[in-house]
Amino acid sequence: MKDNLQNFNASQREAICHGDGPALVLAGPGSGKTTVITRRLEYLTGTLKVPPEKIMVVTFTKAAATEMQQRFHSLAGAGLPVRFGTFHALYYHILRNSRPNTSLTLIKEKEKQTLLGQILRSLYLDPDLAPAFLEAFVCLKTGSLQKPAAIGDIPPEQVFCIFQTFQNRCRENGKLDFDDMAYECLRMFGERPDILERWQKQFRYILADEYQDASPIQDRILSMLALPENNLFLVGDDDQSIYGFRGAGPELMLSFPRRYPEARQIVLEKNYRCRPGIIQAAETVIGENKNRFEKKQIPVRERSGRQEVVCRGFTDWDTENREILRILQEAGKRGKLADTAILFRKHGDSAALAGLLYRHHIPVNCMEQGKSTGDHFVTKDITAYLKLIYGDRSRKTFYRVMNRPDRGIAREGCAGEWVDFAGLLAYHRGERESIRQIKKLEQDCMRAGSMSLYAAMMYLRKKMGYETWLRQEYRGTVLDEAMGVLERLQELSGRSADIDQWNAQLEAGKQGRTSGGAPEKNREAVSILTCHGSKGLEFDYVILPDLNEGSMPHKKAMTEQEIEEERRILYVGMTRARERLFLFYRTGTKEEPETRSRFLRLL
Repeated sequence: MKDNLQNFNASQREAICHGDGPALVLAGPGSGKTTVITRRLEYLTGTLKVPPEKIMVVTFTKAAATEMQQRFHSLAGAGLPVRFGTFHALYYHILRNSRPNTSLTLIKEKEKQTLLGQILRSLYLDPDLAPAFLEAFVCLKTGSLQKPAAIGDIPPEQVFCIFQTFQNRCRENGKLDFDDMAYECLRMFGERPDILERWQKQFRYILADEYQDASPIQDRILSMLALPENNLFLVGDDDQSIYGFRGAGPELMLSFPRRYPEARQIVLEKNYRCRPGIIQAAETVIGENKNRFEKKQIPVRERSGRQEVVCRGFTDWDTENREILRILQEAGKRGKLADTAILFRKHGDSAALAGLLYRHHIPVNCMEQGKSTGDHFVTKDITAYLKLIYGDRSRKTFYRVMNRPDRGIAREGCAGEWVDFAGLLAYHRGERESIRQIKKLEQDCMRAGSMSLYAAMMYLRKKMGYETWLRQEYRGTVLDEAMGVLERLQELSGRSADIDQWNAQLEAGKQGRTSGGAPEKNREAVSILTCHGSKGLEFDYVILPDLNEGSMPHKKAMTEQEIEEERRILYVGMTRARERLFLFYRTGTKEEPETRSRFLRLL
């Protein structure tokens, strides 16, 4: 085996040849961690003669588990029964084989939304709050929260009661979700020491990839399984811990040396991916974080002789997007589109740019299927309002917005296919407030109908009460997303001459987002995805737009802990780049200035 390690650096050899007992491997971007894991498996089974069926390798995605399994089998032979899988596959395997007569039916995401919506309606709460509740439930199930925070005006105690009701309903229906499996596994180990001992004997060596993404409950299960020998080989990078909303955080990695004083700590310090300028910029950003292991990356690649990091501001979205378009057109001429990625902070931010690229025939791979701006309920509301303002009196259009905000208008008042305000007034005869609201709506439509699209959009938001209605009806993450969509629609209205062009741009945005579908390895197309979705990937050229306060860091990030996670999200995006990195932000105008991200202050 020693001869096979001559091409590895000292820290990689140290990790591969680590013997028994716990080890924490700090593996930075492009440090060859997958190679280290597969070579260590070869060392365990080949040199140390560990029975392969006694080894378990866990990670967070099926694709990562499959890749490691294939690479190990190419090294050591396909017949060796090392178990590879995701954390959830591990829990399922343990539960299924420990309690074969127990039902294990996984609940689908749509079923969760429907069930929770029914519970919220029964309590006279808005079912559109379901995503915010489900986000809180994840933190409760993964052990990162003892009790949830308030959701809008709903106090923590009521949120927790709704959580318990939801869990009970799931159990009554014989359904589990992925996070429930971890909880059931932990509960079973606590109640049945004999079952735990069986699995401890089964898996004597445990290797875990992306350890920085582990939640407290996942870490607890690994620790229990590893007893009494503690042959834990944990690989991760605390600087790439970006799943706080799932209960993960760097604290588990940072506390590992205290929990396992005998553990070896190995740093894979060499970066084989990025040019030196990119590493320097990324380390300047992440170095501002306090809650991290101190470490430095050593670039293996030499400087390219050109500017490797471009940090530039633009007055507005249009100017920024046109520069991105120019870069992509140049990349297309060189046959480099497939080696280029545009990374956004969150879903939906890419809609305007995707539409622009679609109109200029730039092929796009949208590797994540998030809901586009065009599919959002706010977009459907605003589109219906604009149609109404500019003369569309169809019943379908009117129904959509007649009581957004509440005007007391009855559906029965719209008898035909077309809405007549005089008929509505006649139907509501004697109802003073409804009559006042109907007259105001008609006057508002006439007034806004004489305005430009941008002015009409602003009028319906502020004067017709739509924005106030949004703030009254929705809370938390749902409201944040809705207001973000509203702002993007306002910006889109300024680039549309009329309602037809508005609809055309929305459609172009949809097609731009969906034209790629699943990533196609050999397709000559630019990849558009979020920083979260880019994790584990790499590209020659990476563009990070909209690096402004409120976007990066996100406006919801208030505490120092949340700001540090936002900085890690940017760090992940930056370190996807091999050759060149473009960091773009908006300066705004003298009248409406914008603030670039605080994360760029030292660049």
